Amino acid sequence: MGVASLTQSIEETAAGFSGRFGLWAHNLETGEELAIRADEIFSTASVIKLPVMYEVFRQAGLGRLSLDETLTLDRPNMVTGSGILKELDEGHRLTVREAVTLMIIVSDNSATNLCIDRVGGWDAVNAGLDDLGFKHTRLNKKVFIPNPAAPGAGLGDTTPREMGTLLLRIARRELLTPPACDQMLDILGRQQFKEPLVRDIEEFNDDAPADSPVSLRLASKGGAVEGVRNEVGLFATRRGRYVLSVFTNGSRDLRFHPNNEGVVLIGRVSRLVYDAWGRGESRPGPPVRPRRPAPGY
Repeated sequence: MGVASLTQSIEETAAGFSGRFGLWAHNLETGEELAIRADEIFSTASVIKLPVMYEVFRQAGLGRLSLDETLTLDRPNMVTGSGILKELDEGHRLTVREAVTLMIIVSDNSATNLCIDRVGGWDAVNAGLDDLGFKHTRLNKKVFIPNPAAPGAGLGDTTPREMGTLLLRIARRELLTPPACDQMLDILGRQQFKEPLVRDIEEFNDDAPADSPVSLRLASKGGAVEGVRNEVGLFATRRGRYVLSVFTNGSRDLRFHPNNEGVVLIGRVSRLVYDAWGRGESRPGPPVRPRRPAPGY
């Protein structure tokens, strides 16, 4: 299926969605790109944690912090929503590497706040994004802690193209150092809320050992708040790799449910791209039923 036909199929699939939908995708093997409202600004929810991770690794490379230094969990940064640090005692100690890992693999909100503090706040994250040329991707505040300068702001903003391009450049090992990119991809590959991107792809098996000859592996970060479902992922298939960045905002379906309207749309769109770029032909099969995600991941 060519880019024009694939774009048309995706547009038709998204036609009944109650909110806004945007997509950017890039095939690393062929150079093909998909762009549907790719430069519109969307609220990120927890997808903004990908740039936070990048900033941690950037500063580690500059010697401003060490991934092995210790952080202390303090009461102001212990917030609700996804994660496990909120269940631990104040004063718990963990390394920066552990905090970044928790921030990504279980979207830990308290760990995110610790990471944001350690790099110097949202201004530092945004300065790093400016250096990359990303003018629309912004971290606006810490998780569930208002920014006095912008009290009504969401956690972050981006465009499908900018967030997808960040992951693409990490996948190409163009940023920082190749070992740093490999470490970030390893953490993203252990992310535990992958279901929106793979719910309709029956070949996906996240329980397969790392050395198994499976047909699909995924390194990704998602985000969800009421009316918002977003995903950015690097797919590694037998035909090659591609990045898919999908954003849905303003949905009237406010449920935190596996069959939320935004989740279903992301799954169907991801299947179309996988059929075209990962598998090459459409084959009917039962969807993979996802685990129920925690509210606000």
